Amino acid sequence: MLNIIGLDNRARVNNLSLGLAGIICGSLVYYFATHPEGISLFEGEYHPWSYDSFYLGAIIREAIEDFPAVIEFDDRLHPKPEHGPAAITFTWAYVGLIAAIIKSIQLIAPSLPPSTIQAFVPPVWGVLSCLLFIGLCRRFGLGYLTTAFGALGFALAPFVRERHLLGNIDHHFMEMFFLLLVMFAFLGWISRPDARGRAIFAGFVLGISVAFHFALFIAYIPIALFMLVQWLRGQLETGAGIRQFVSSVLVATMIAVLPTTHFRNLEFSYYLLSWFHVYWAVVFCAAIYYMHRQSFSSTRLAALAIILVILAIPAIGNFRHGANFLAANLPGFTKISETQSIFAYLLGGDLHLINLVYEYYTGLLIAIPFVILLLLKQARAAPDAKLIYAICSCAFGTLLLIVQLRFSYHAPYALLIPALLLFEIRSKGWRYRGAILAVIFAIFYAGPVSTLTQAKPLGGVVGYQKLLPFYRVI
Repeated sequence: MLNIIGLDNRARVNNLSLGLAGIICGSLVYYFATHPEGISLFEGEYHPWSYDSFYLGAIIREAIEDFPAVIEFDDRLHPKPEHGPAAITFTWAYVGLIAAIIKSIQLIAPSLPPSTIQAFVPPVWGVLSCLLFIGLCRRFGLGYLTTAFGALGFALAPFVRERHLLGNIDHHFMEMFFLLLVMFAFLGWISRPDARGRAIFAGFVLGISVAFHFALFIAYIPIALFMLVQWLRGQLETGAGIRQFVSSVLVATMIAVLPTTHFRNLEFSYYLLSWFHVYWAVVFCAAIYYMHRQSFSSTRLAALAIILVILAIPAIGNFRHGANFLAANLPGFTKISETQSIFAYLLGGDLHLINLVYEYYTGLLIAIPFVILLLLKQARAAPDAKLIYAICSCAFGTLLLIVQLRFSYHAPYALLIPALLLFEIRSKGWRYRGAILAVIFAIFYAGPVSTLTQAKPLGGVVGYQKLLPFYRVI
């Protein structure tokens, strides 16, 4: 009895310690995202960070007054009337959520201008993402010590800071949040496949995510890859919750697309909320339900492959455009910094650019190929569903990181989670685990952490002030 009480007390202390670590790390995310204020504050007013936030911020401010009028089209983007209004690729749920937050806070503090509230949304959301990351670490089975260091790694990562900078109202911080939330919800389900509530939650989060950004349909890919691997191994365990999962995905997807004109006009495009997203969800659900119902055989695998190839034909134009997007082969993409490839930087041998990549992604980017190989070796020796899902997600996320700089919002799960898992697995039974982990952390983060306090120009761009009169007009 005394031993049981001791264990309960120890667990309580560990939980309290982890909670304290979460508060500290969340505070660090907020502090570094809001300092120095000069990145957004100019002449007593807060301004959007970056050109993308500049335009999206204007759309959000207009949505506060008239949400339906601005959510899908903007006639100012086409100066020639015969072209009609241009479609806005920012999705309704994201714009509506930020607008609702601003309106709600103004009910409490009516003197606060919308620009000020808007500017502080990303830093505050960064705290939520940090807490969610801690929950994700625990769902992966990481211990308290490893999770605490993982939270610190999240809080001090330059790629986390930039996505949550003061005024950076661009959608990438929300995409980071939803990628973590999808993983958290899905892990909750596969750890208890028969739990229908968890299956519904996982499916709903996955399906509704596209309402916050159309590109989040790619969150389906690691899940599909994981289920395929498990099916090939004869270890796919979807339990009684599979029907609830696929139904929830489809219902949530319909909720996401039904409000859009593009859906009602029967448009089929991945960069607009349209029938493409419904089609994608249906094919995904059909494929995983097929694997649930049919045990693996080479004949069934061939049948599934043939069916998927046939079903891909209607979307081949979208896939081709998506491939050109990833390869930066679209007009003007070669001049956009966030569409540049890390792989090209490495091949180019420019030490300055390579150092910038290191300072942004930390030394984890260099180590991740070796981490994946060691995790694959571990999975082969002791297969575990969570480990295999981590490998599938890590491989997919790392590929995106290398392809374009814009995909840095995949870095928390692609770089941090695999490294933490590897340490947790390999360090069992080690003495001085905390000291060893601290040394490893210092090696990977020593250079990048120093960049967190570096001054940045207003809006992140020299000469940004020239656009301010235009911003105030729109």
